[in-house]
Amino acid sequence: MSMNIFETGVAETATTREMNRLAQCRLCLSRERAPVLIKEGLPLVRCGGCGVVFADRSFSEEERKVHYAYYGRKKDDPAAVSLTQRRYGTLLNSFSSYRTKGRLLEVGCGRGYFLEVARAKGWRPVGTELSAEACDEARSKGLEVVLGSVSELSLAPGTFEVVVLFEVVEHMEKPLQEMRELFQLLRPGGLLYVTTPNFDSLTRRLLKGQWRIIQPQHRFYFTGTTLHFLLRTAGFERKALFSKNLSVGDWRLYWSWDRLRSPKTKSPKSLDETFRQKAARRRDLQLLQFGANLFFRYFHCGDTLEAYYKKPTGLKGVPA
Repeated sequence: MSMNIFETGVAETATTREMNRLAQCRLCLSRERAPVLIKEGLPLVRCGGCGVVFADRSFSEEERKVHYAYYGRKKDDPAAVSLTQRRYGTLLNSFSSYRTKGRLLEVGCGRGYFLEVARAKGWRPVGTELSAEACDEARSKGLEVVLGSVSELSLAPGTFEVVVLFEVVEHMEKPLQEMRELFQLLRPGGLLYVTTPNFDSLTRRLLKGQWRIIQPQHRFYFTGTTLHFLLRTAGFERKALFSKNLSVGDWRLYWSWDRLRSPKTKSPKSLDETFRQKAARRRDLQLLQFGANLFFRYFHCGDTLEAYYKKPTGLKGVPA
């Protein structure tokens, strides 16, 4: 499989031919690939086998340490945290039918905001986190958090009833391997909940290479089809998979002259948070969000993919 131009319309060059070197896809092992775009020296390619888009450059251990150290130092807006935790509570209520012993795992738990809500609702939560600073803060709240990846968990198969990943799978160097590890840790009939940016979103199609989700620490870019391929290959069964939400900040700045006039213009992320907090107080904006999400769900073009998958009953280990 080959392409002569990028999605951005740039003709293939020697650099793009270098990108097209033979190497196996980390999901389906195909050696076919096609260039998608290059952003700030980071080449993205699409697998010719399963269709997943991924960064065609290794992410060194030093780069990972720098990124996750920075993440641990970021300050969170208390108002945003409060609103997010209320939504966590609603989500946890939807997990109640899977609860027996109350064992729950969050991969990439950050400062532990979700784990705090889970504990308050009677769960026995455990988290993993790559940022030492964030891990220390979560532990200071009395939460059980392991510094490192899923492979650092020394727990028996079938330990957890629910496993949660908020915007984490796109960071994984070997997502299939880690999903198979999670499959083993989940009890038969247990729930896997995943959110990740949607490469098929309207926002990404509009912004192309300027999409702010394209960053060095993001190793994979999933669509509904490729996320399903990953989770199905790991052994999970689909309950629900859909897209939702739209970045108001990205679209506003794209159509606004403010981004050209003032370097002090708010970032898309801060504009999104402002809208989110307003929507929490205004019924009209809530109805607008509801209608928009019906559209995104039907046409699979929202900014976020949300997946509910389960481990089939009668299984204990990882499928062959």
